[in-house]
Amino acid sequence: MSRLFLATSTLSLLACGSFAPKAGDACSPEGSLACESPTMGLECRDGTLRSISCRGPGGCLEEGNQVRCDPTHAEPGDGCAAA
Repeated sequence: MSRLFLATSTLSLLACGSFAPKAGDACSPEGSLACESPTMGLECRDGTLRSISCRGPGGCLEEGNQVRCDPTHAEPGDGCAAA
């Protein structure tokens, strides 16, 4: 299955200070995305960031207020986006 996830919503972390988001952090709004690394993304689900696979050739890329995640080469045990 060839899908590319694209989100245009802004991820807001519910914490003080400036830091890189990571799985398990609190977040809003629901369904927003961020890149954790070039091959892994983060999706806000139930108020918590969850890792998702972006191992396809497009990887995880943040451009302005858009996040692109290519999950086409996910590995066993990788998280999948809810959408």
